[in-house]
Amino acid sequence: MKTFITNFKNILRDWKTDPDSRDPDYLEASLETLQRICNRFDDLQDQLEEINPTEETKRTEHKESYNKNVGKKRRLLREATKVPPHLSAPITRMQPPLPATLPQISPSKFDGLSENWDSN
Repeated sequence: MKTFITNFKNILRDWKTDPDSRDPDYLEASLETLQRICNRFDDLQDQLEEINPTEETKRTEHKESYNKNVGKKRRLLREATKVPPHLSAPITRMQPPLPATLPQISPSKFDGLSENWDSN
């Protein structure tokens, strides 16, 4: 468990130090993997604690480290998606466009005879 938390920690460190390699999907997938491992760890830890109750301290240490790193991941993603203040424009209300006034036209009357149709 400790190895997987350390790997996730390294992914977070790389995210922070190398902006060119930031991939939110990879970060999410890494967290999902860690969550599955953590769930499996909990199941095994339950069995161990039934045999030896002093094993409970390991669960607490790992859970604390896990929660700390998940919190860091959330903060990093939140910061990465924030728009810097100098790039965000103030919101202004736009006036609705004035209706366009078109000139009146009078179509010529068609009497039904093609030779009288004005094709211009």
